[in-house]
Amino acid sequence: SPPQPSAAVWPPAGPAAKSCMGRLVREYNLKQVERALRDIGEEPKWQVLPRTQHQHKSTKFKAVVNIWTSRGTVCVQGGSSAQLEEAWIK
Repeated sequence: SPPQPSAAVWPPAGPAAKSCMGRLVREYNLKQVERALRDIGEEPKWQVLPRTQHQHKSTKFKAVVNIWTSRGTVCVQGGSSAQLEEAWIK
């Protein structure tokens, strides 16, 4: 199970923190992602999709947050995905 991050350090910052296309390198669970969304003023509203995928459409950014709960993989996509990730880091 991944360690519980504090709001100040999740998601991790820097080039080692994520790979290309908005996928975070470390694994996270659904509660950690929900906490991070709430920390930036988003109320998580998950659409449950096949293969353990959960998807949240941001109300503040033009971006979508996907998490595959079986793997802990988080991927942020969309025109404002970089801004959403920056808000998490601040």
